[in-house]
Amino acid sequence: MSNASLAARLAGAGAVALLLFAAGAYCGGLRAKAQLAGLQAEHAQQRAQAVQTALAAEQIARAAADSSQARLAALLQTNATLTQEKTLALQQATFDRPCLGGRALRVLNGAPGLRVAELPSGAARPADPGGTAASHPGAAREPGELAESTKLGEPDEWVSSDRAVAHWILNAGAQYEACRARLDALIDYETQAHPPTP
Repeated sequence: MSNASLAARLAGAGAVALLLFAAGAYCGGLRAKAQLAGLQAEHAQQRAQAVQTALAAEQIARAAADSSQARLAALLQTNATLTQEKTLALQQATFDRPCLGGRALRVLNGAPGLRVAELPSGAARPADPGGTAASHPGAAREPGELAESTKLGEPDEWVSSDRAVAHWILNAGAQYEACRARLDALIDYETQAHPPTP
């Protein structure tokens, strides 16, 4: 074998090896592209599934919010109607007699959630031990306010009638129930909209 023949064979073998390497690289590139395309398709499918899951969760949350809000509105309306009925009944059941004196009102003034009202001077009336004082409207001016307290001068002379105390109790109960109903609705919404995962 001559050198030229050996060189030609080596050159041919090198060319074949180079062709095989190029074909392998090309096929490997195609395989990598196919794998990349598969990963991209899988990622797109996962994103679409995540979007669908988020949309379903949002629909559940909206339905829960609507349901909780409707129940809350109905309960608050029922409470308002009952409070109004009880307010009218209190007009018949109380006699506007002095109930709490100035010392008791001064102690209550500033207690958590309470404030004794200072009525205009035209609303002042003397304490009436016989219980024949003129009637006053029963609703408090603000939450926690004993609205029918009468200012006679010094706080020790203030008087709150049985009607005022009864209305205050009724208003406090109504406010408590409204607050409880709102908290229950919020808890109900959170439970429905974000159920615990197992």
